[in-house]
Amino acid sequence: MTYLLLKWTYENSANNCRKIIKVLKKKGFDIVRQSCSHIILRNEKGTRVTVPRHSGKVLHPKIVKSIMNDAELVEDDFD
Repeated sequence: MTYLLLKWTYENSANNCRKIIKVLKKKGFDIVRQSCSHIILRNEKGTRVTVPRHSGKVLHPKIVKSIMNDAELVEDDFD
């Protein structure tokens, strides 16, 4: 899993924040608010996920993994 996660992160580094938010929206998350450079999303169950949005920066694979764990996502959701 780690290799595929690293591969996905660096292949999509230019806009991986947008892609993560897009996947989260497909899974039922809605943007609740934005605090500076962090976007907070929440689903109907009340699960909250924070996605950092730093322009031009690559999200570290550990951050992507943490978001995936919090939102109960799997790698197939990103295809």
